[in-house]
Amino acid sequence: MKKVFLFSGQGGQFPGMLQGFSKDSDAAEILQQAEDLLHRKTESIDSKEALQSNQNVQLSLFLYEAAALSILRAMIGKPDFTAGHSIGAFSAAFCAESLSFEDALSAVKFRGELMESAYPEGFGMGAVLGLGEQTVRKLTGETQEDDRPVYIANLNAPHQITVSGKIPDIQHFFKAAGMAGAYRTKLLDVSVPSHCPLMEDVSSALAEKLSKMTMQDAGIPYMSNSRARMVKKKEEIRRDLALSVSLPVRWHDGMSMIYERGFRLYIEIGPGEVLSRLMKDNFSDARSVSCGTSGVEDIEQWMRRLTV
Repeated sequence: MKKVFLFSGQGGQFPGMLQGFSKDSDAAEILQQAEDLLHRKTESIDSKEALQSNQNVQLSLFLYEAAALSILRAMIGKPDFTAGHSIGAFSAAFCAESLSFEDALSAVKFRGELMESAYPEGFGMGAVLGLGEQTVRKLTGETQEDDRPVYIANLNAPHQITVSGKIPDIQHFFKAAGMAGAYRTKLLDVSVPSHCPLMEDVSSALAEKLSKMTMQDAGIPYMSNSRARMVKKKEEIRRDLALSVSLPVRWHDGMSMIYERGFRLYIEIGPGEVLSRLMKDNFSDARSVSCGTSGVEDIEQWMRRLTV
């Protein structure tokens, strides 16, 4: 059965998330390599205090996903398609054999530093549930006219959309969204305004950084965050990794594209279960599971039950 590996974005991180991999030799080797490259212990990256830094959040997520990937590949082999949400795109590029571990780690570190220094406080992201894209675009346009700019950031599902901006402006937007029929709004555990024009300078600097890295055409199809298309050429992946910082993530469109190609088995690699839940909620016969909630070791048994 063909399988898709989905790599999570921010939101599911938790203190000590990297410490459970020490018993697996492949995962431990990945984390040791990271410590050697970063000249830091993983405990200094995923502690409660460290995770107050957006840079450490991004590093922790990438390392968690790279470690879990090493275990899964040993158990069930490579995927047939790969996609990563936001920072998860770097894990997807690594999984797709387009970006080396060393370069992916360096790019993630650089990305986190840039984003945190550009917006050290007062900014973030929020989710609105129950409104379609057209309505949210109208409301974000109105908030900009009120000099309270809020931008669409992630189109996760037809009625699940996230926005970016200053925290007070997002809260102002939430009031308008509630009046327009949204049944739930909430601030996310993200301290920077990702995937919007506020990040254009970060996108440019990241593009320059990536241009100096040696990349390969993908050995496994990769989903572009910004275009919601399958790509394999290294320059297209390089462009997506840079531009998706300042462009909305078209996640639902991308999942629809993969689903229409006949894929029905989705394994989320990350500490949470947001992506696997989105698949269950929006694609009726898709089968999805998260290694963050089910446990990496249980994925092999889950797949065997599906193929019996």
